[in-house]
Amino acid sequence: MKKLLCLINILFFITVSVNAELVDKAYREQFSNDNLKKNYYKLQMKTASFFDKQTSSVNGLVESFRGTSVYSYDFFSKAFILGSGGVLDAQSFIYDGAIASIAYLAAGQYKKTASILKVYQREFYCSKGDNIGLYNAYKTDVPRKRWGLTAGIDGNRTHLGPNIWVTISALQYTAITGKLDFLPFIIDMLKWAEGIKHYQFSNGELGAASMGYGWQPPDWSKIYSTENVVDHYAALKMLRDLYYNSNVDIKPYFKKANYNISDVEKEMANIERWMMKLIYDKKKKTFNMGYNERGVDKVDALDTVSWTIPALTPEKLEELGVDPFYLMTFAENEYCVVDKINDTDIKGYDFTNQKGRRKNYRMV
Repeated sequence: MKKLLCLINILFFITVSVNAELVDKAYREQFSNDNLKKNYYKLQMKTASFFDKQTSSVNGLVESFRGTSVYSYDFFSKAFILGSGGVLDAQSFIYDGAIASIAYLAAGQYKKTASILKVYQREFYCSKGDNIGLYNAYKTDVPRKRWGLTAGIDGNRTHLGPNIWVTISALQYTAITGKLDFLPFIIDMLKWAEGIKHYQFSNGELGAASMGYGWQPPDWSKIYSTENVVDHYAALKMLRDLYYNSNVDIKPYFKKANYNISDVEKEMANIERWMMKLIYDKKKKTFNMGYNERGVDKVDALDTVSWTIPALTPEKLEELGVDPFYLMTFAENEYCVVDKINDTDIKGYDFTNQKGRRKNYRMV
Protein backbone atom coordinates (compact mmCIF):
# COMPACT_ATOMS: atom_id res chain seq x y z
CA MET A 1 0.00 0.00 0.00
CA LYS A 2 2.82 2.38 0.88
CA LYS A 3 4.42 1.90 -2.56
CA LEU A 4 1.16 2.60 -4.39
CA LEU A 5 0.49 5.68 -2.25
CA CYS A 6 3.98 7.00 -3.08
CA LEU A 7 3.36 6.35 -6.77
CA ILE A 8 0.17 8.39 -6.72
CA ASN A 9 1.90 11.25 -4.92
CA ILE A 10 4.83 11.27 -7.33
CA LEU A 11 3.28 10.62 -10.72
CA PHE A 12 0.10 12.65 -10.64
CA PHE A 13 -0.19 16.22 -9.55
CA ILE A 14 -3.00 18.74 -9.42
CA THR A 15 -1.57 22.24 -9.24
CA VAL A 16 -3.88 24.76 -7.64
CA SER A 17 -2.12 28.08 -8.07
CA VAL A 18 -0.46 29.84 -10.97
CA ASN A 19 3.28 30.43 -11.22
CA ALA A 20 3.98 27.41 -8.99
CA GLU A 21 6.60 24.75 -9.56
CA LEU A 22 5.07 21.60 -11.00
CA VAL A 23 5.62 19.59 -7.85
CA ASP A 24 7.75 21.08 -5.10
CA LYS A 25 11.16 19.38 -5.33
CA ALA A 26 11.54 18.77 -1.59
CA TYR A 27 8.04 17.26 -1.43
CA ARG A 28 8.62 15.04 -4.45
CA GLU A 29 12.02 13.76 -3.35
CA GLN A 30 10.90 12.64 0.10
CA PHE A 31 9.24 9.67 -1.61
CA SER A 32 12.30 8.73 -3.67
CA ASN A 33 15.36 6.70 -2.85
CA ASP A 34 18.81 7.97 -3.91
CA ASN A 35 18.82 5.96 -7.14
CA LEU A 36 15.47 7.36 -8.20
CA LYS A 37 16.59 10.91 -7.42
CA LYS A 38 19.73 10.41 -9.49
CA ASN A 39 17.83 9.12 -12.52
CA TYR A 40 14.72 11.33 -12.31
CA TYR A 41 15.91 14.15 -14.57
CA LYS A 42 17.52 11.76 -17.04
CA LEU A 43 14.16 10.03 -17.31
CA GLN A 44 12.45 13.37 -17.90
CA MET A 45 14.68 14.12 -20.87
CA LYS A 46 14.41 10.59 -22.28
CA THR A 47 10.62 10.80 -22.07
CA ALA A 48 10.50 14.17 -23.78
CA SER A 49 12.87 12.89 -26.46
CA PHE A 50 10.60 9.90 -27.06
CA PHE A 51 7.59 12.16 -27.62
CA ASP A 52 9.63 14.38 -29.93
CA LYS A 53 10.11 11.34 -32.17
CA GLN A 54 6.41 10.45 -31.94
CA THR A 55 5.21 13.93 -32.96
CA SER A 56 3.86 14.13 -36.50
CA SER A 57 5.54 16.67 -38.80
CA VAL A 58 2.35 16.54 -40.91
CA ASN A 59 -0.21 17.89 -38.43
CA GLY A 60 1.50 18.17 -35.01
CA LEU A 61 -0.31 15.25 -33.36
CA VAL A 62 1.48 12.74 -31.15
CA GLU A 63 1.51 9.29 -32.74
CA SER A 64 0.35 6.67 -30.21
CA PHE A 65 1.94 3.52 -31.66
CA ARG A 66 4.46 2.35 -34.24
CA GLY A 67 5.16 -1.06 -35.70
CA THR A 68 1.71 -2.45 -34.89
CA SER A 69 0.08 -5.62 -36.22
CA VAL A 70 -1.13 -5.87 -39.83
CA TYR A 71 -4.15 -7.85 -38.60
CA SER A 72 -7.36 -6.30 -37.30
CA TYR A 73 -10.61 -7.76 -35.96
CA ASP A 74 -13.66 -7.20 -38.14
CA PHE A 75 -16.79 -6.85 -35.99
CA PHE A 76 -19.11 -7.68 -38.88
CA SER A 77 -17.48 -10.92 -40.05
CA LYS A 78 -16.18 -11.69 -36.53
CA ALA A 79 -12.82 -12.67 -37.95
CA PHE A 80 -9.31 -11.24 -38.17
CA ILE A 81 -8.48 -9.62 -41.52
CA LEU A 82 -5.16 -8.74 -43.10
CA GLY A 83 -4.48 -5.07 -43.79
CA SER A 84 -1.86 -3.34 -45.88
CA GLY A 85 0.02 -1.84 -42.93
CA GLY A 86 0.15 -1.57 -39.15
CA VAL A 87 -3.44 -1.17 -38.00
CA LEU A 88 -2.62 1.37 -35.29
CA ASP A 89 0.28 3.07 -37.06
CA ALA A 90 -0.23 6.76 -37.89
CA GLN A 91 -2.95 6.99 -35.24
CA SER A 92 -3.10 9.59 -32.48
CA PHE A 93 -5.43 8.96 -29.57
CA ILE A 94 -6.14 12.27 -27.86
CA TYR A 95 -5.67 10.74 -24.43
CA ASP A 96 -2.09 9.87 -25.39
CA GLY A 97 -1.54 13.36 -26.76
CA ALA A 98 -2.82 14.89 -23.54
CA ILE A 99 -0.52 12.72 -21.42
CA ALA A 100 2.42 13.56 -23.72
CA SER A 101 1.73 17.26 -23.23
CA ILE A 102 1.74 16.77 -19.44
CA ALA A 103 5.06 14.91 -19.75
CA TYR A 104 6.47 17.93 -21.59
CA LEU A 105 5.29 20.09 -18.69
CA ALA A 106 7.09 17.81 -16.25
CA ALA A 107 10.25 18.23 -18.33
CA GLY A 108 9.85 22.02 -18.36
CA GLN A 109 9.28 22.14 -22.13
CA TYR A 110 6.21 24.36 -22.06
CA LYS A 111 6.29 25.43 -25.71
CA LYS A 112 5.86 21.83 -26.83
CA THR A 113 2.85 21.47 -24.53
CA ALA A 114 1.36 24.62 -26.03
CA SER A 115 1.95 23.31 -29.57
CA ILE A 116 -0.09 20.17 -28.86
CA LEU A 117 -2.85 22.12 -27.13
CA LYS A 118 -3.13 24.55 -30.05
CA VAL A 119 -3.83 21.64 -32.40
CA TYR A 120 -6.59 20.39 -30.10
CA GLN A 121 -7.98 23.86 -29.49
CA ARG A 122 -8.47 24.53 -33.20
CA GLU A 123 -9.96 21.08 -33.84
CA PHE A 124 -12.35 21.24 -30.87
CA TYR A 125 -14.40 24.02 -32.45
CA CYS A 126 -14.69 22.34 -35.87
CA SER A 127 -18.27 21.24 -36.54
CA LYS A 128 -18.95 17.52 -36.17
CA GLY A 129 -22.54 17.25 -37.33
CA ASP A 130 -24.64 18.81 -34.59
CA ASN A 131 -21.76 18.83 -32.12
CA ILE A 132 -18.27 20.12 -31.45
CA GLY A 133 -15.57 18.37 -29.44
CA LEU A 134 -12.62 16.10 -30.15
CA TYR A 135 -12.82 12.65 -31.68
CA ASN A 136 -11.06 9.96 -29.65
CA ALA A 137 -8.43 9.47 -32.36
CA TYR A 138 -7.03 11.18 -35.47
CA LYS A 139 -4.75 10.22 -38.34
CA THR A 140 -1.22 11.59 -38.02
CA ASP A 141 -0.25 11.20 -41.69
CA VAL A 142 -3.02 13.38 -43.19
CA PRO A 143 -2.61 17.19 -43.26
CA ARG A 144 -5.26 19.34 -41.67
CA LYS A 145 -8.02 20.23 -44.12
CA ARG A 146 -10.27 23.24 -44.21
CA TRP A 147 -12.88 21.47 -42.08
CA GLY A 148 -10.37 20.00 -39.63
CA LEU A 149 -8.31 16.90 -38.90
CA THR A 150 -9.07 13.44 -40.29
CA ALA A 151 -10.75 11.08 -37.82
CA GLY A 152 -8.76 8.02 -36.82
CA ILE A 153 -9.58 4.38 -36.20
CA ASP A 154 -12.20 5.23 -33.55
CA GLY A 155 -14.27 6.97 -36.22
CA ASN A 156 -16.52 9.70 -34.87
CA ARG A 157 -16.50 8.53 -31.26
CA THR A 158 -16.36 11.52 -28.92
CA HIS A 159 -15.93 10.37 -25.34
CA LEU A 160 -15.93 12.36 -22.12
CA GLY A 161 -12.71 11.04 -20.58
CA PRO A 162 -10.25 11.61 -23.45
CA ASN A 163 -11.65 15.12 -24.05
CA ILE A 164 -11.37 15.93 -20.36
CA TRP A 165 -7.72 14.83 -20.26
CA VAL A 166 -7.01 17.50 -22.86
CA THR A 167 -8.76 19.91 -20.46
CA ILE A 168 -6.61 18.66 -17.57
CA SER A 169 -3.47 19.20 -19.63
CA ALA A 170 -4.55 22.75 -20.49
CA LEU A 171 -5.31 23.42 -16.83
CA GLN A 172 -1.87 22.17 -15.82
CA TYR A 173 -0.29 24.43 -18.44
CA THR A 174 -2.29 27.40 -17.14
CA ALA A 175 -1.44 26.75 -13.49
CA ILE A 176 2.25 26.10 -14.11
CA THR A 177 3.03 28.89 -16.58
CA GLY A 178 0.54 31.47 -15.34
CA LYS A 179 -0.48 32.10 -18.97
CA LEU A 180 -4.20 32.34 -19.69
CA ASP A 181 -4.05 31.58 -23.43
CA PHE A 182 -6.04 28.37 -23.06
CA LEU A 183 -8.46 29.46 -20.32
CA PRO A 184 -11.35 30.17 -22.77
CA PHE A 185 -10.73 26.74 -24.33
CA ILE A 186 -10.79 25.11 -20.87
CA ILE A 187 -14.08 26.78 -19.98
CA ASP A 188 -15.65 25.83 -23.31
CA MET A 189 -14.59 22.20 -22.91
CA LEU A 190 -16.18 22.00 -19.47
CA LYS A 191 -19.32 23.67 -20.82
CA TRP A 192 -19.31 21.04 -23.57
CA ALA A 193 -19.13 18.28 -20.95
CA GLU A 194 -22.00 19.88 -19.08
CA GLY A 195 -24.09 19.53 -22.27
CA ILE A 196 -23.55 15.77 -22.58
CA LYS A 197 -26.49 13.62 -21.47
CA HIS A 198 -26.43 13.15 -17.68
CA TYR A 199 -27.75 10.40 -15.45
CA GLN A 200 -31.09 11.35 -13.93
CA PHE A 201 -32.30 10.00 -10.60
CA SER A 202 -35.96 9.14 -10.01
CA ASN A 203 -36.46 12.40 -8.10
CA GLY A 204 -35.23 14.42 -11.07
CA GLU A 205 -31.80 15.20 -9.66
CA LEU A 206 -28.90 14.94 -12.08
CA GLY A 207 -25.87 12.75 -11.63
CA ALA A 208 -22.74 12.42 -13.76
CA ALA A 209 -22.28 12.84 -17.50
CA SER A 210 -22.41 9.83 -19.82
CA MET A 211 -19.47 8.70 -21.94
CA GLY A 212 -20.64 10.84 -24.87
CA TYR A 213 -21.67 9.95 -28.40
CA GLY A 214 -20.53 8.77 -31.80
CA TRP A 215 -20.02 5.52 -33.69
CA GLN A 216 -22.30 2.81 -32.25
CA PRO A 217 -22.99 0.23 -30.92
CA PRO A 218 -23.19 0.63 -28.03
CA ASP A 219 -25.18 3.78 -27.27
CA TRP A 220 -22.55 5.79 -25.40
CA SER A 221 -25.15 8.19 -24.00
CA LYS A 222 -26.46 5.31 -21.88
CA ILE A 223 -23.07 4.27 -20.54
CA TYR A 224 -21.51 5.95 -17.52
CA SER A 225 -17.84 5.26 -16.81
CA THR A 226 -16.55 5.92 -13.29
CA GLU A 227 -13.08 6.55 -14.71
CA ASN A 228 -14.41 9.17 -17.17
CA VAL A 229 -16.56 10.78 -14.48
CA VAL A 230 -13.60 11.04 -12.10
CA ASP A 231 -11.61 12.66 -14.94
CA HIS A 232 -14.39 15.22 -15.24
CA TYR A 233 -14.42 15.89 -11.49
CA ALA A 234 -10.65 16.40 -11.45
CA ALA A 235 -10.85 19.03 -14.21
CA LEU A 236 -13.74 20.84 -12.50
CA LYS A 237 -11.84 20.86 -9.20
CA MET A 238 -8.73 22.21 -10.90
CA LEU A 239 -10.69 25.03 -12.52
CA ARG A 240 -12.39 25.85 -9.23
CA ASP A 241 -9.03 25.93 -7.43
CA LEU A 242 -7.61 28.13 -10.18
CA TYR A 243 -10.59 30.47 -9.83
CA TYR A 244 -10.07 30.94 -6.10
CA ASN A 245 -6.25 30.82 -5.98
CA SER A 246 -5.14 32.61 -9.12
CA ASN A 247 -3.04 35.72 -8.57
CA VAL A 248 -4.83 37.40 -11.48
CA ASP A 249 -8.52 38.11 -11.98
CA ILE A 250 -9.97 35.43 -14.25
CA LYS A 251 -13.64 36.26 -13.61
CA PRO A 252 -13.97 38.20 -16.91
CA TYR A 253 -13.19 34.98 -18.80
CA PHE A 254 -16.09 33.26 -17.07
CA LYS A 255 -18.41 36.19 -17.72
CA LYS A 256 -17.55 36.27 -21.42
CA ALA A 257 -18.28 32.55 -21.70
CA ASN A 258 -21.55 32.91 -19.77
CA TYR A 259 -20.19 30.43 -17.25
CA ASN A 260 -20.00 30.87 -13.51
CA ILE A 261 -18.14 29.26 -10.65
CA SER A 262 -21.55 28.13 -9.40
CA ASP A 263 -21.89 26.06 -12.60
CA VAL A 264 -18.60 24.35 -11.76
CA GLU A 265 -19.63 23.61 -8.19
CA LYS A 266 -23.08 22.40 -9.25
CA GLU A 267 -21.54 19.88 -11.65
CA MET A 268 -19.14 18.70 -8.94
CA ALA A 269 -22.13 18.15 -6.63
CA ASN A 270 -23.87 16.16 -9.38
CA ILE A 271 -20.83 13.89 -9.67
CA GLU A 272 -20.53 13.44 -5.90
CA ARG A 273 -24.23 12.48 -5.77
CA TRP A 274 -23.77 9.92 -8.57
CA MET A 275 -20.62 8.47 -7.03
CA MET A 276 -22.14 8.00 -3.59
CA LYS A 277 -25.76 7.10 -4.41
CA LEU A 278 -25.10 4.82 -7.36
CA ILE A 279 -21.45 3.75 -7.68
CA TYR A 280 -20.11 3.42 -4.14
CA ASP A 281 -20.46 -0.14 -2.88
CA LYS A 282 -21.02 0.00 0.86
CA LYS A 283 -20.38 -3.71 1.24
CA LYS A 284 -17.01 -3.64 -0.55
CA LYS A 285 -16.29 -0.08 0.65
CA THR A 286 -15.05 0.85 -2.80
CA PHE A 287 -16.32 2.18 -6.15
CA ASN A 288 -17.76 0.11 -8.99
CA MET A 289 -16.72 0.49 -12.62
CA GLY A 290 -19.79 2.39 -13.81
CA TYR A 291 -23.37 2.10 -14.97
CA ASN A 292 -25.04 0.92 -18.18
CA GLU A 293 -28.42 -0.25 -19.47
CA ARG A 294 -28.15 -3.43 -17.39
CA GLY A 295 -27.52 -1.49 -14.20
CA VAL A 296 -24.42 -0.93 -12.07
CA ASP A 297 -21.28 -2.51 -13.52
CA LYS A 298 -19.77 -4.17 -10.46
CA VAL A 299 -16.41 -5.09 -12.00
CA ASP A 300 -13.53 -3.90 -9.81
CA ALA A 301 -11.15 -1.66 -11.74
CA LEU A 302 -7.87 -0.19 -10.53
CA ASP A 303 -8.44 3.34 -11.85
CA THR A 304 -11.80 3.70 -10.09
CA VAL A 305 -9.93 3.23 -6.82
CA SER A 306 -6.43 4.71 -7.27
CA TRP A 307 -7.38 7.67 -9.51
CA THR A 308 -10.38 8.59 -7.38
CA ILE A 309 -8.14 9.35 -4.41
CA PRO A 310 -6.05 12.19 -5.93
CA ALA A 311 -8.96 13.41 -8.10
CA LEU A 312 -11.50 13.82 -5.30
CA THR A 313 -8.78 14.13 -2.61
CA PRO A 314 -8.63 12.06 0.61
CA GLU A 315 -10.26 14.93 2.52
CA LYS A 316 -13.32 15.02 0.22
CA LEU A 317 -13.64 11.23 0.32
CA GLU A 318 -13.65 11.24 4.12
CA GLU A 319 -16.24 14.03 4.05
CA LEU A 320 -18.40 11.81 1.82
CA GLY A 321 -17.98 8.85 4.17
CA VAL A 322 -15.35 6.94 2.17
CA ASP A 323 -12.13 5.72 3.80
CA PRO A 324 -9.24 6.58 1.41
CA PHE A 325 -6.85 4.37 3.38
CA TYR A 326 -9.15 1.40 2.90
CA LEU A 327 -9.22 2.15 -0.85
CA MET A 328 -5.43 1.94 -0.86
CA THR A 329 -5.52 -1.36 1.02
CA PHE A 330 -8.14 -2.67 -1.42
CA ALA A 331 -5.98 -1.67 -4.39
CA GLU A 332 -2.91 -3.36 -2.93
CA ASN A 333 -4.77 -6.56 -2.08
CA GLU A 334 -6.87 -6.83 -5.25
CA TYR A 335 -4.67 -5.54 -8.07
CA CYS A 336 -1.04 -6.16 -7.10
CA VAL A 337 0.50 -8.80 -9.35
CA VAL A 338 3.86 -10.58 -9.52
CA ASP A 339 4.55 -11.97 -12.99
CA LYS A 340 7.60 -13.51 -14.63
CA ILE A 341 9.42 -12.19 -17.68
CA ASN A 342 12.46 -14.26 -18.68
CA ASP A 343 12.57 -15.82 -15.20
CA THR A 344 12.56 -12.39 -13.56
CA ASP A 345 9.79 -11.43 -11.14
CA ILE A 346 8.02 -8.25 -12.18
CA LYS A 347 5.78 -6.65 -9.58
CA GLY A 348 3.08 -4.20 -10.56
CA TYR A 349 -0.68 -3.73 -10.88
CA ASP A 350 -3.35 -5.29 -13.06
CA PHE A 351 -6.29 -3.35 -14.51
CA THR A 352 -8.67 -5.49 -12.48
CA ASN A 353 -8.68 -8.39 -10.03
CA GLN A 354 -9.06 -12.12 -10.67
CA LYS A 355 -12.85 -11.97 -10.54
CA GLY A 356 -13.04 -9.01 -12.91
CA ARG A 357 -10.68 -10.57 -15.45
CA ARG A 358 -12.69 -13.83 -15.44
CA LYS A 359 -9.56 -15.73 -16.43
CA ASN A 360 -6.85 -17.49 -14.46
CA TYR A 361 -3.99 -15.30 -15.62
CA ARG A 362 -3.06 -11.92 -14.16
CA MET A 363 -0.93 -9.29 -15.87
CA VAL A 364 1.03 -6.14 -15.10
